[in-house]
Amino acid sequence: MRLQGKIAAVTGAGSGLGRGIAVEFAVQGAEVIVIDRDPDGAERTVGAIAAAGGKAHRIVIDIADRGQVEDGFRQIKERFRRLDILVNNAGITGRSRGDGPVGECLPEAWDEIVGVNLRGTFLCSRHAVNLMTGQGGGGAIVNVSSVLGLVGCQEHFTSHAYQASKAGIIGLSRSIAAYYAKHGIRCNVIAPGLIESPATGKVRQDAAALEFVRRMQPLGELGRPEDVARAAVYFASDESAFVTGQVLAVDGGWTMQ
Repeated sequence: MRLQGKIAAVTGAGSGLGRGIAVEFAVQGAEVIVIDRDPDGAERTVGAIAAAGGKAHRIVIDIADRGQVEDGFRQIKERFRRLDILVNNAGITGRSRGDGPVGECLPEAWDEIVGVNLRGTFLCSRHAVNLMTGQGGGGAIVNVSSVLGLVGCQEHFTSHAYQASKAGIIGLSRSIAAYYAKHGIRCNVIAPGLIESPATGKVRQDAAALEFVRRMQPLGELGRPEDVARAAVYFASDESAFVTGQVLAVDGGWTMQ
């Protein structure tokens, strides 16, 4: 098993991509800390991991809340004394919150989306690197961005606060990778395309948007959570021991065009 004996925390693990990553990590031998603000979703993920024969624990926090993040990582330190892997997956999308092209995006939508997606990634990474360096160094951080953090889009996916937050994650990750390499901490990024998950439910009901995606993702209409999970396992495992600061687009070919 590729993550045998590792302690891994996955944010946004109560559903969708996060649940897929958490379950795959457990299958690969990690003991998984399921982090989500939805207690029921977190509990379902813990149950799915137990059903797969793995070990999991839940921590219910909102990653946009500094105090809650501090409390969550205090629990990790007290219970496990170390952290080997952090996956920053938690995030929110924008249109229903007032996101859109920059001329139409509501400032409060910008604050909320950037606050969860980028600030939440920063807060969790801050505590993770301090825990990892305090335990003598070594560890892997995997941040989940988006294909929309790599490219602009003129139709169907014009949520500029969301796109800015996801591009910011890439910049933050490269800075973490450069600075903390001396401590043996690696930081890499996955940039998914359109993946079948609860977060993409509305898009999957929009025929015009799906037709656009078919053109942009020539390998298929939708990716699967396990596609992202397998990439996360690679970045979290010793197989990528000489890889840091990289962005892997799991996007069906979107960014090759």
